[in-house]
Amino acid sequence: MRGQGNQWPGSSVLEVSRSSDRTGAKVTDQPSPESEPFEQVLLVVSRGDRDAEFSAFMAAAAPALGRMALSLCGDAHRAEELVQQAFVRTYVAWGRARDGDPLIYARR
Repeated sequence: MRGQGNQWPGSSVLEVSRSSDRTGAKVTDQPSPESEPFEQVLLVVSRGDRDAEFSAFMAAAAPALGRMALSLCGDAHRAEELVQQAFVRTYVAWGRARDGDPLIYARR
């Protein structure tokens, strides 16, 4: 339940949209409906730069994934390991993950 127990800092949902000419990707950090207010972050990343695009995704998604992992396992160290494993899995499949919703892919 939100607001109780251990909490991971930050709150975000990642929304990825690409230009029609597929030359660039725009990664926008948007609040989820149940999240606390925070400043929106806009990162523009070249589509050809897979590592930069994934790094932008990690920066935006880490707080939400961390909170979810912490709520599932109740241990901060184990939650960090779960988030790292999710990022590794997502990076390996980044070509598929970024075409859909990468945050949903990472939560699997």
